[in-house]
Amino acid sequence: ADDSDGDGSCDSVDLCTGDDNTGDTDSDGVCDDTDACPDDAADDSDGDGSCDSDDVCPGFDDFSDADGDGVADGCDVCPDDAADDSDGDGSCDSVDLCTGNDNTGDTDSDGVCDDEDVCPLDSENDADNDGICESDETFGCTDGNAYNFDDSATEDDGTCEYTSFNVLSFAAGPNLVSFYELPVLGADEYGVEDLALLFNDGNAYAFLGAENAALFDEIWMGTLHSVDKVSGYWAKLYDQESIDYVSYPNSADLQYSLSQGANLISFPSDMSYSLLDALPESLDGVVTSILSEGESATYEDGSWYGSLSEFEGFKGYWFIVNEAVDFTFDLNTAGFARNISKQKQYLAGYEYNQSTMQSFYYIKDIPMAEEGDWIIAYNDNVVVGTRQWNGYMTDIPVMGNDNDDYSAGYMDVNGTPHFKLYKTETGELIDLYSEDYIPGFVNNSTPILSRLNNTTMSVPNTVVLHGAYPNPFNPVTNIKFTVESDRAFVKLNIIDIQGRLVNKLVQNSYTYGEHEVMFDANVLSSGIYFVQLITEKDIKYSKIVLLK
Repeated sequence: ADDSDGDGSCDSVDLCTGDDNTGDTDSDGVCDDTDACPDDAADDSDGDGSCDSDDVCPGFDDFSDADGDGVADGCDVCPDDAADDSDGDGSCDSVDLCTGNDNTGDTDSDGVCDDEDVCPLDSENDADNDGICESDETFGCTDGNAYNFDDSATEDDGTCEYTSFNVLSFAAGPNLVSFYELPVLGADEYGVEDLALLFNDGNAYAFLGAENAALFDEIWMGTLHSVDKVSGYWAKLYDQESIDYVSYPNSADLQYSLSQGANLISFPSDMSYSLLDALPESLDGVVTSILSEGESATYEDGSWYGSLSEFEGFKGYWFIVNEAVDFTFDLNTAGFARNISKQKQYLAGYEYNQSTMQSFYYIKDIPMAEEGDWIIAYNDNVVVGTRQWNGYMTDIPVMGNDNDDYSAGYMDVNGTPHFKLYKTETGELIDLYSEDYIPGFVNNSTPILSRLNNTTMSVPNTVVLHGAYPNPFNPVTNIKFTVESDRAFVKLNIIDIQGRLVNKLVQNSYTYGEHEVMFDANVLSSGIYFVQLITEKDIKYSKIVLLK
C-alpha cells in the first residue's frame, strides 16, 4: 500500500497506520487516530470531559460553575459569588459583612456597616456632638468618663477644651456649696447674676461668702459680685431644686491660701474622698476644725473626731486654722474616690432647720448613754440641733439665728444652749450640763464639753479599763480591765471613729480582779478604733490603732 495515509512514511514503518508518521503526536503511547486527545498526553486529567489542551480552567472542572457567572469554580476568584469582589476590597461579596464596603464591613466594630456609618473609622462616632468624628478631631481629642470634649473649642495653645457635667441638688433654705469649676472657659470668676440664672426663676435669693454677700430684692445687691473656684458659699433657695451644671475643668490643681481663723473654701473634685486621705500632712495640727453643712470634725490629741468623715465635690467647707498656710489637695494619691449621696439623720419630733450660723459642741463621755440614744440641743424650748450618740466625742450641731425666717428662735451670739440626753428605749429626757459649764454660742466654733451635771457624774468606778497591748497592733491585741467590786456585768465592744459598733467582744459577768480579753482585728481595715467598756454604772473608752 506504500504510503496509504500520505504521511510521507511507508505504511510498513508507520507506528499507527492511517495516522501521521509517528502515529502518536503527544507521545502518550496512544495512536493519534485512537487517542481521544491526540495533542494532549494528559488527555482529560481533570475528568471534566474536555481535553486538557482545550480546558478553559486547566486542572479543574470546566463545567462546574456554582454562581453561574460563566467562570469555572476552579478559576473563579469568588466561586460562590457571581459579583465576585464588586467593591474591590479584596474580599468576595459573599463573605463581606456589608456588601459594597470593605472586607470586614465594620471597621470600627461598632455594629454599624461602614457604608452606613457616619464615622466608619470611629466607634465613638461624634460622642462630643461637636460635628466632627472623634477619629477626625483636629487635636485628637477623645472622650472620657466624666467629660465631653469639644474639638471646636480650643485655646491659642492648640489644646482641646472640654466640659464637665454634674447634676447638683439643693435643699430649700441655706446650702453650703462651692463651684470649683466654672461655666466659662478660662475664667477665674463667675457673676452672681449669671449663677442665679442656672436656677428656676427667682428661686435663688441669696449667696453668702466668708466676708461678703449678695441678696436679691428686685435686683442683686450687696458686696458679693462673683463667685470663684477656691471659695465656698452659702446658697439660699426658696424651694429645693436640682440643676444641670456644665463647667470647664481646671487646667491645674487649685492652690489654697488660708489665713489664721475661719476660711470658707471649696473641695476640688466631683467625687467624695476620705477626710484623712485628702488632707495633706502639712495641715496636721494647723487645721483645728473643719465644718460643713450640719457636720464637723475637730483635731484633738493627734486624731480627728466628729461626724464629718468625707469631703464631697461641689460642697463648701469652713477650715479653722491657727496660723496662715498655703496648700493643695493632692487627690492623685488620696486613695479611693466615691460618688455618694449622704442622707441627714433627724430624730422624729425634734427636727430643726439648717442655718448659715452654726457651731458644734463636742461631748466626750456620757455614762448613762447607750447605743441609739440622741443628744438634743435647745435654745430655751426651741430645738436647735440633734445628733445620735456615737459613743465618744460626739459633735452636736447648734444652729444660730441668721435673721431669716427659718432660724427664728435659734441661738443669738453668746447665748447659752442647753443639752438633753434622749433615751430611745424610754423616751426619757435627761439634762446633761449645768449652764455654768457651757460656752456661749459663737458661729463656726467647736467647743468641747467635759463636765456633766453633778447628778450624772456621781457614779462610782467599779471597773477600770487599762487599755490594750500591743498598741498599735496587727492584727491581735489584748485588752485588760480590773473589776474593783465583788462582781460586775461587763460589755466590751469595739467601735470605729464614727461611733459605729464593729465588734461585740464580751457580754459577761466578772468577779473581782484583773481580766484580759484578746481581740483579733483580722477582718478590719487599718485605722483608729475605740475599746468601749460598759458596766451597769459606767462607760469607759480607750483608743487603739490597727496598722496592717
